[in-house]
Amino acid sequence: MCFFKPRSLNSLFFLVFCLLVSMPVTSAEQEETGFFGVHMGDNLEKYSRTRNKSRTIYQLNHAPAPLEDFYGYIIRHHESTGVCMVTGTTRSFRTELDGKQLREKFTEIVGRLKPRLGNARMSDYVLKGSTRLWAEHFMTKLVAKEGVLAAKWDVHSKATLSRDIKEVLLLAAADTGSEGFFHLQVKFNNYDTCINAMKIDEQSDKRNLRTIPNQ
Repeated sequence: MCFFKPRSLNSLFFLVFCLLVSMPVTSAEQEETGFFGVHMGDNLEKYSRTRNKSRTIYQLNHAPAPLEDFYGYIIRHHESTGVCMVTGTTRSFRTELDGKQLREKFTEIVGRLKPRLGNARMSDYVLKGSTRLWAEHFMTKLVAKEGVLAAKWDVHSKATLSRDIKEVLLLAAADTGSEGFFHLQVKFNNYDTCINAMKIDEQSDKRNLRTIPNQ
């Protein structure tokens, strides 16, 4: 703090500067980390969850900080790294065969994420067949997993990610030609280490199985 009475214009400017410097940093000015209220390296005990088919994937009963339109959340976790990924899934949206409504929702979600994540790399293409069919039968191609509609935030897109996040992927999906939904997958910076640890566990499990004698 500056304890003096300003006697000139210069000293007044100096007093204002001192006050600004001495003000505490508010939470709004601090870097926002994690996603959906889930943070890199978190322990499982922090969350109300149920185990999924994999021993490293868990479905959350609720997300600490849910995002609009997203309601289903899963996390990937390894005991050596803690949480390394979180994925949110939307409910299904009704749409026409050309995917008009689904594309509009995609654009809306990307727009809501941009203030925090910055620029994304957009993917909108067909894997098999003509691009003409992609435009006219968007949902059919999406159901067959022959088309891609996605936005990816990472170092290559010059995204404004927090220091704990490796990449964020928004991916369109569909089960029928009239309904579609989205996955929003967030990989933390410990993701590669987490996956490597899982592979080591799998190899160890296979070796153990080979050493078990026949009963």
